[in-house]
Amino acid sequence: MDVLDNFIIREWLILDKVFPRIFLRFTACPSLENMDLLEGNLFALVLRTFTVIFSAILRTNILYQPNSLTIICSTLFYFTTAQYIDAKNRIWLLKAGIVSDFGCLNKYNLVILLRSILPAILITVHHKIFFTKQFYSAVPIALLIIAPNIFSRSQNNFPVFYLLKTLLARQVVHVNRMDFLKEQIFFL
Repeated sequence: MDVLDNFIIREWLILDKVFPRIFLRFTACPSLENMDLLEGNLFALVLRTFTVIFSAILRTNILYQPNSLTIICSTLFYFTTAQYIDAKNRIWLLKAGIVSDFGCLNKYNLVILLRSILPAILITVHHKIFFTKQFYSAVPIALLIIAPNIFSRSQNNFPVFYLLKTLLARQVVHVNRMDFLKEQIFFL
């Protein structure tokens, strides 16, 4: 039994190191393609490459949270959105919806991304996206993908709200806001 336990632990540690590196490569490719789409020069491409390679992406799974998938879904969402704006091809909008939904199935951080990009699109000339048939054909597909997750969460009284309430009552009350802001600036 000890041999089996050691094998499982060893394999888990290997996978814990492998998956972030795989996701790093899958994150770097659309990121660099986005730079190419935006007609960035060589300096912009090199700068973007270094920010991806030397960023904290390799260390995202240290706390054993599924952050790598969230990062790749965010990058792919920006990539597919930029591709749709550039090419006006319906398939890119559908891909953006699918990517954002799978990111939301993993963690709800992508909801914050969506809430930030929607006003940004609304104040640009690209606000016409919201009046196209493609957008309204992508919405039901997106809802269909995320519906089982929302149904399951509603059956369990949305555990994320319970978690936030518990964190607020037990941990956040012990944090000084100014010290927290100073630490955030320090970690930048």
